[in-house]
Amino acid sequence: MAVFDKNGDLKQDARDVLYELGNVGVGTAAMAIGSIREMEIRIDPPNVIAVKSDIFAEIDYDPEQVVVSVSTRMSDTLDGSILFLLSREFVRNTVYKMTEECFDDEELMKNEDSVSALREMINYTTAGYAKVIGSYLELPVYISSASVGLSKARNIVQDVIANASIKADKMACVNTKFTIVDEDGNKTDEVGQVLIFPDAKSIEKFIEIMRD
Repeated sequence: MAVFDKNGDLKQDARDVLYELGNVGVGTAAMAIGSIREMEIRIDPPNVIAVKSDIFAEIDYDPEQVVVSVSTRMSDTLDGSILFLLSREFVRNTVYKMTEECFDDEELMKNEDSVSALREMINYTTAGYAKVIGSYLELPVYISSASVGLSKARNIVQDVIANASIKADKMACVNTKFTIVDEDGNKTDEVGQVLIFPDAKSIEKFIEIMRD
């Protein structure tokens, strides 16, 4: 089953299933983070793209901004990478909510309490993602331990793509934004994005399961 056409674009079946998985899975991740912060966080509709050259030409995100990154991998039944790009202010406020301690950027990445809080937040978030996707597809989904960093968004994404066990010209990405919603239901600050890079075999498996 071909996922990409002869031009390297995703076929419609692949787009449909990735949109649905992005919508369901990332929505659960947003709810998990929102429960930690005790606020509502919404996601934008997923943006499903075929990565051909510069991914930042396809997504609405400043590649030069310095952000907190959290990357993890799906393995065994599915293969691919999951990358969270989160604003430093949002992460600092979240860590403060969890630890009642304030950290600057350097401390945020090095302090034991801060790093522990970050990992707890992401493990909670990715576990929720894995559970809902596993339930949706009716198969177990395994997520690796998260890696946390601080760098320019472009450098982070390039590293994830370079380390993925996927051919660069055969890579799909599901991208969506996290946005805080105030008490009146108005969107305020964009606090981050999620980029999911499933491999072609996993996409084929998604399509087969959802067709049955």
